Amino acid sequence: PREMLAYIPYRLGFRPSWSVVLVSLQPVRRDRSRVGLVVRVDIDDLADADQGLSLARSLAGHLRADGAGDVLGVVYADLPREDLRDHGPWRRARAHLDAALPWAASVAVWAVCATGYGHVDCAEDGCCPAQGRPLAELEGTCVGAEMVLRGAGVVRDRQDLAVRPAPSGAARSVALRGARDERARLKRLGEVAARATGAVEPGRGGRLRGWRTEGAELWDRLCTVLTDGGTPPPRQLGRLVVFLTDRAVRDAVVTAAMVDPGARRTTEVLEPTAVERAFDGATAPSRAALAPVLQLLTEVAAHAPRGAAAPALGALAYLAWWLGDGARADVLAAQCVAEDPDHRLARLVQEALAAGVPPMWVDGAGDGRRG
Repeated sequence: PREMLAYIPYRLGFRPSWSVVLVSLQPVRRDRSRVGLVVRVDIDDLADADQGLSLARSLAGHLRADGAGDVLGVVYADLPREDLRDHGPWRRARAHLDAALPWAASVAVWAVCATGYGHVDCAEDGCCPAQGRPLAELEGTCVGAEMVLRGAGVVRDRQDLAVRPAPSGAARSVALRGARDERARLKRLGEVAARATGAVEPGRGGRLRGWRTEGAELWDRLCTVLTDGGTPPPRQLGRLVVFLTDRAVRDAVVTAAMVDPGARRTTEVLEPTAVERAFDGATAPSRAALAPVLQLLTEVAAHAPRGAAAPALGALAYLAWWLGDGARADVLAAQCVAEDPDHRLARLVQEALAAGVPPMWVDGAGDGRRG
């Protein structure tokens, strides 16, 4: 249990608070299970008198569809462990969970509280003292060391998964000038209407295709810079802000990342329906291969002019969903929609998350990395 409790924040990407986390444990053989779906919900939502039971049943349905034999539950509450038993919202949330999970072979519920951690129902002082076992025990685990070695990180709060604007300074000023100049250049090409509608004005299709190819090539070059340990020039980040407003360029970036991010083939998938190609024979993505793509999108969004980060944020949200990082996808999609309420890709991500739709590679992946 200690290793599992240490693993959950890495899996979510942040440290939960006032939350219930449910983990699907898929049977592999008699004495072994594999971690499957991991879902998090606010305690208050699960405790709600009107919707709490319905929410619990919905979560249970996702766990069952994931092939869970056993379920591990963890309640995160910023209060002393000895006070959890009488905490009204948690008691109602627990009742809803018990009613929704009768099919599970076993449901073990643990608590990570302000004073320590322990099994919710254990009252043996030698095993789970009233105040809980020391939280420091969750820091020195094998799984924690392994995750750090893999480059995984944990942010302090769920909202820290959002992209923060780059601080004011010379680099940001240069990026803003780059975006302004590229926008003016595009306007001079006379392709503003074509970019917005996908239609190409007579006699100008060649110029638009050339501009898109230039943007795709710039994207590939900066990904290579990041792969080699370099830093993308701020002016070029600003230019990419504008290139990503073109749906064909953005879809090419997303598709190349989904299909084969190591090949840097963005220019080869420049077409309006490029994303659809990634769903044919989809396989589990490589986080390491996607790292430069995600980093570059984050840098572009961080250096975008105020209100202009939506294209990069939408692509980030979609790729986070594709990786199975549901929490990050949700936060980024919300951040995108706050800038552009009609952003189609971000809305698609929100609908997929609300319906519990996993990425297309999940059924055949079999590696337990679902989130």
